[in-house]
Amino acid sequence: ESKICSLFDKLEAKNESGALKNQLHDRALKGHCLRLMVAAAKYNEKTKQAAISRAKALISSAFMTDRTRGVMYYLQLAEAQERDSTMEELKKSWGSNMDATEELIGVISSLDSDDAPKIIAALIKDPIFNINLAGHARRVVRNWAANRKRSVLSDEGLKLTELLLVTVGKVNQMSAYALLDAFGDIKKFSDEQKAKALKCLEGARGKLDPKAETSLYNQIGRLLASCKQFNTSG
Repeated sequence: ESKICSLFDKLEAKNESGALKNQLHDRALKGHCLRLMVAAAKYNEKTKQAAISRAKALISSAFMTDRTRGVMYYLQLAEAQERDSTMEELKKSWGSNMDATEELIGVISSLDSDDAPKIIAALIKDPIFNINLAGHARRVVRNWAANRKRSVLSDEGLKLTELLLVTVGKVNQMSAYALLDAFGDIKKFSDEQKAKALKCLEGARGKLDPKAETSLYNQIGRLLASCKQFNTSG
């Protein structure tokens, strides 16, 4: 542990602003060090605090890759109050830069916590989020869809999934499609979980306009039909 922390600190001390190719390797190695600390944090409080302090230090780095990595791990490890406070600060400081805003949206929508559905639902209402920008919508949808244990296997997660299908789908149907991929194994779900997932899809479909959102409406319909056919044959 101490060797990893020492190596991280040594690499961080070498940082210089500017596009220096020889620092790419160092930043990648530094990222690996922090990732190891984060992985061990769940087993050791001292390691957790070491990871938190170093992740927080990266947030003010001169390099965007370091900043993004720092934000991601800090928000993942920090206590809820500190995490929420930092998110609000970042929305103000990063919100004026288009690329930084998209990175922040990506990080927030990747959060894996019990209150992630609430955080992401608030994000899509926040002024930094522009649903008309495909980059914003796709970041949120893809990251949330990838977190299947929450997006399709938890009650609060399914509520957010339904909200995103409707909210994003009414603006850009293609951007919402990744959410349907999260239901790819729905036929393998338990009967109880399958019923909840189908209710989510039916709820979203019922809020879509079959004429205005034809593609997404029909795609959800085909997914529902295939599941019901499977249930009948099974």
